[in-house]
Amino acid sequence: MDTIEDIAQSADQRAAHCRATNDAVGEQIALRCAQRIRAAKDSAEAAAIEREFYGGSGGGSAPVAVPRGCLGGLFGGIFGRSRASSWTPTRSSYNTFGYNEGVGYSMFDGLLRSGGSPSWRNHNPGQVPYDEWSIAQGAIGTDNGMAVFPSYEAGRRAFAQKLSTAPGDQSVNDIVRNSYLSNLPDDSLKSAGIDPHAPAAQLSPVQLNRLMDTVETSKGYEPGQVTSRESGDAPSWASGLFVADAAWNAEPAVPVESSGTSSESRTASDNS
Repeated sequence: MDTIEDIAQSADQRAAHCRATNDAVGEQIALRCAQRIRAAKDSAEAAAIEREFYGGSGGGSAPVAVPRGCLGGLFGGIFGRSRASSWTPTRSSYNTFGYNEGVGYSMFDGLLRSGGSPSWRNHNPGQVPYDEWSIAQGAIGTDNGMAVFPSYEAGRRAFAQKLSTAPGDQSVNDIVRNSYLSNLPDDSLKSAGIDPHAPAAQLSPVQLNRLMDTVETSKGYEPGQVTSRESGDAPSWASGLFVADAAWNAEPAVPVESSGTSSESRTASDNS
């Protein structure tokens, strides 16, 4: 198994690649990932953090969709055409979202995310709603109306796309005050050095990252616990979820039509 530093260096390589291609969003995501990996208590936790950021199965290996050292996989640059609509898992995934004993959870790709804020559990730092647009950006499900994305990177890039493709006459303030971000503190934009009257689509990559960081911080993006069936520290009530996930993965793979823009996935519903 790779060491913590091996995994962290792969995130550093992602950041360097993004920097070289002027992908400011991807660079910041990779740097956050590397920072959290280096704070992991062991390599298994470091690998789980990498999966949380970039997606992939719960098997402990590097994500299939985005190999280490290569950001060409899941999405293009923040101002290019989003490739999220072409995201397809290797097979349909067992997905379930809900609450148990008062604890919110989401589970997909064999990983249980429990506690923390909904925006963290659902890889949705911008609290993008679940609709046709978010599905086209790669959303894999919904949790009480909020889109669920396969990774933090996917959710962050969808948020960037939402901001950078706003109609030309929409200001930052228009988007913030007339959307799901309406309760953003009044002084948060000012503290981020952003003119609320500036057209949202004309924000520079640096300003775009500052705005997304401000939203993420102000909206209470709080990490919870990530566990797998093998980790041994999952809550007792989650045993049934892992059994269902194992049974799901034991079934034959569902064929994916190559001509489609997204795979047809099955979604489990378990709000017990």
